[in-house]
Amino acid sequence: MALSRLWALGTPVYLLALGVVAFASCGAARGASSPSEAALEIMQRHGCAGCHTIEGVRGADSSVGPPLTKLGRRVYVGGRLNTPDQLVEFIVNPSAERPSPMPNVGIGREEATVVARYLSKLR
Repeated sequence: MALSRLWALGTPVYLLALGVVAFASCGAARGASSPSEAALEIMQRHGCAGCHTIEGVRGADSSVGPPLTKLGRRVYVGGRLNTPDQLVEFIVNPSAERPSPMPNVGIGREEATVVARYLSKLR
C-alpha cells in the first residue's frame, strides 16, 4: 500500500507503517554484520589467534601459522583446493587427508561453516 494511501487513513497508521519499514531496515543491516561478528567470536573462542594473524580478532597477530588475511584469494588451503566445502572439512579436521601442523581445535561443522564463509570473503 502506498504511503500516501496510508496517510489518508490517518497519521497513526502512517507513522506505524514508517516504523515498520525503519525497523525492518535496521534488522537487515544488523543481520548483515552478524555473520562476521559470529565468525570472529568463534575464531577467538577456539584459539585461532594463537597461531594466525586474523584482522578483527583481538590478539590475533601470531606468525606460527599462515595469516588468514586474503584467504579467499588462495587456491589451496592446507593442501586442499580452497572451496567452501573443503575449507569447512579442513577447519573441522585438519589432518583428515594428510598430516597438518594445525591441531584439531574441536570446532563443529556448523561453526566451521560460519568461519569458512567469513574467511572466503577476505580478498
